Amino acid sequence: MADSSPTQTGTQTSAATAYSPLSANPSYGGQYYPPHLQFMTPQQQATQPNAPSQYHPLNQYRVPSPTIPPPWATELMQDIKFIKISVAKLDKLEQLVDRINARVENMENESKMKDTQINDIENALQFTNSEMEQS
Repeated sequence: MADSSPTQTGTQTSAATAYSPLSANPSYGGQYYPPHLQFMTPQQQATQPNAPSQYHPLNQYRVPSPTIPPPWATELMQDIKFIKISVAKLDKLEQLVDRINARVENMENESKMKDTQINDIENALQFTNSEMEQS
């Protein structure tokens, strides 16, 4: 078959490249890329037998839909937002109570000082009265 025609050789080479596992595409470069989980069949992925239907019905690979969160997650996110708001309010209340507490302590200290001053004045008056009565 050394005398084969150029048309037969061209047909043979094009048929050989059509069935080759790696095409001669220069941008591909002959590099192998492993399959991702999204391309695996459902039998290849582990699923729980009685798992609740929290996935989009058209999604056959059991990957959660990014657009529709499950109802329990929505409720949980709302609860977390409510807790954050409540904690912020509690922080403000704590700051107010701390300021009121500081004022009360200040007033108690002033009251104690006034009590000692009044006691000193009363003692001084008693002393002067006793001195006047003796004279």
